[in-house]
Amino acid sequence: MSVIYTLHGSTINISGLNGSVQRYKGLLYLGNRFMGVTAIPAPRELEDVTVLSAEKLRVSVPPPVYPGRYSLQVTNKESSASLEGVLRYRE
Repeated sequence: MSVIYTLHGSTINISGLNGSVQRYKGLLYLGNRFMGVTAIPAPRELEDVTVLSAEKLRVSVPPPVYPGRYSLQVTNKESSASLEGVLRYRE
């Protein structure tokens, strides 16, 4: 099982990318030959995850580098579930 958190709403349409994707200081830089560069916080896999029961998990989420609303995605071999925008970090 994995638990990943990402900046809420950070999915973008990747059509038109020239294949240039770089990760630097917690950001993904996506090169788009027509629109310049888009930078979004890179998804992070959480390491401190405890399974309490078939319905409950306990996760420790470190504060992100960038403020905003974050989503959690929980994945195992059979399925995946997303909780959109459930975490909010402010400066």
